Amino acid sequence: MGLSIKSASRHRHKCRAQQRPRLASSRGMDGQVYSLIAILIAIPLILFVTFYLSGDQHMDYAAIDKVVADQMHEVERSIEKDFVQAMSISGKRAFLAASNDVIREGRKLDDANARLMELLTNGSLYENYTYVMDNNTINDWMDKITDMDLGFDIGLGYSDLTLEGHDAFNVLLSVELDINVTDDLGKSRIDKSLPKESLISIEQVEDPIFALNTFGYISRPIKEYPYPYHAIEIVQGTSDGNCKGNVTFDPLDPDPSGKILVTEDAAGISGFLGVVSETSSPPSVSCYVVDAFDAVNKTRDITEWSGYPSLFIDNETSALWSLPVYEVPYEGYYTAFPSGTGPDIFERLEGSLTGSGENGMETFINAERFQSVGLSVKTNQVSVAYLYFSTQSINGVPVRGMPPWFRIDFTRAAKYNLTDLMET
Repeated sequence: MGLSIKSASRHRHKCRAQQRPRLASSRGMDGQVYSLIAILIAIPLILFVTFYLSGDQHMDYAAIDKVVADQMHEVERSIEKDFVQAMSISGKRAFLAASNDVIREGRKLDDANARLMELLTNGSLYENYTYVMDNNTINDWMDKITDMDLGFDIGLGYSDLTLEGHDAFNVLLSVELDINVTDDLGKSRIDKSLPKESLISIEQVEDPIFALNTFGYISRPIKEYPYPYHAIEIVQGTSDGNCKGNVTFDPLDPDPSGKILVTEDAAGISGFLGVVSETSSPPSVSCYVVDAFDAVNKTRDITEWSGYPSLFIDNETSALWSLPVYEVPYEGYYTAFPSGTGPDIFERLEGSLTGSGENGMETFINAERFQSVGLSVKTNQVSVAYLYFSTQSINGVPVRGMPPWFRIDFTRAAKYNLTDLMET
């Protein structure tokens, strides 16, 4: 898909405009791409005038040629940067368009990679115009760059466009870019052919397997799990009761009823939902862990590290836990494990539930949300979404500290460090 010179790209741009409706381009987006070039165009004129007026009006044509040559190199470098940015914009829109089509039409893609490439280059899916790609294909952006009047003749083309997984939340768009910049007199010319890459984030792209398996009732945009761990036992001691609440280190907290106090000595403490103490003196509350060595420092370190304020006191393990994994079904977070379990974005666009991709990811269903829209819930099926939607019967068990409907099996519980909290 190579060559594109100024006149040819204008002609192609005009033809496409006759074939399908076009939307006005965004000033903000154009400004991002062209701002550096606009500034650079003024530099040769300023330098030329300064040189001419300061040199007794004696022209040094060698110096002028150098200024022009330097400016050509700046223009060329700017085009490289702009094209990479254009790749990023086109790539993200292609994934949004593909996911939107799967959800709207209720059909999985036959070949996700091939269809994404069609969107990137032609702005169509199954040869049907896609409004999300309007004026934002790779070819559209190439036309925008070559159509600018920069004082030089610009040639721009590409070949070997490829799209492949980079990790669970990014795909890599690669191209062989051809650039030539020539001055109007034909005295200077830059010809370059070089590989260019752009990482395309798939965050906020709708996960198609939710819509495909819930009759379109449930949507789930992909969001990377933000915490450094899923579950961690902070301290152990002597305990009584189970409770969950936000942490406080202030025994005089004015709003204690829903909080778990972590303190050095719990003697005489009351009014809190739960108490964790380093001494053995029990507090006047029904949920507590006492005789927990260095509880204040350890809890403060863990909560500051994770940014997750909620704690769980578990009587079965006589321990204080931090369980940010609790947020996964409610916030829609996705986790990528080194083993790559779960389908990757290409498999999800194809409706696959096998989880064979090395860049796979997984999340949990939210049974409460399912019931709220009238969907029946598989009572004992594991809550890992791609397994929950499968035709296989994979039973799980409840986990203390997680929602009451949550289920997981022993194999997957180990990955989330939930084994010690499983109801057996």
